Amino acid sequence: MVIWASLYRLEDSDLAIPIARVFIDSGGDRTGEVYDWVRRNGQGICYPIKGMSFKSGVPFKESVIDKFPGSNKPIPGGLRLVHIDTNHYKDRINQMLKDPNKWQLHKMTGIDYAIQMVAEEKRRVRRGTRYVEEWVRLHKQNHYLDATVYAFAAADHLQVQYLRPISADLPPQETKARPNRPSRRAYAGWLERRSGWLR
Repeated sequence: MVIWASLYRLEDSDLAIPIARVFIDSGGDRTGEVYDWVRRNGQGICYPIKGMSFKSGVPFKESVIDKFPGSNKPIPGGLRLVHIDTNHYKDRINQMLKDPNKWQLHKMTGIDYAIQMVAEEKRRVRRGTRYVEEWVRLHKQNHYLDATVYAFAAADHLQVQYLRPISADLPPQETKARPNRPSRRAYAGWLERRSGWLR
């Protein structure tokens, strides 16, 4: 049984929640194996991912891997690959690491975590006739940094910024009365008729 088939109880609470999103790296020489595994076990929760080392303009984007034979038409419900702009997320993480109020760790966190989280440095690198800013690896082991990038991307993919609190202890939110607005039928057309240049 995959781990996201289980419920996990919150500490000091009767509330149990499932894992909502899982990202698995499909890079390297086992890409096909990863795709096949996600097809069998993904259940709409697990997605294969691939990092983009260039600025794409968006934090992530999806592409459909499974397509009808002999065409470029995606198969409905087919495997979807999530492409991640790693530069975008490393920039975000780097800014948060500088603020102790935004990055808090468990007291048992080891020094290996700290070393891997700063295993890369942003440098100005020459590419052909121009210079670009790129993240350059300084230490071989950077697994915790990669995992953090994927966790940030998974949260954005799940749109956690729009989720509401789930704690039953929170007081109900007060609803503000909406101001009365004239009915659309009171307008003779798309814009309200006024005495002016718009009629």
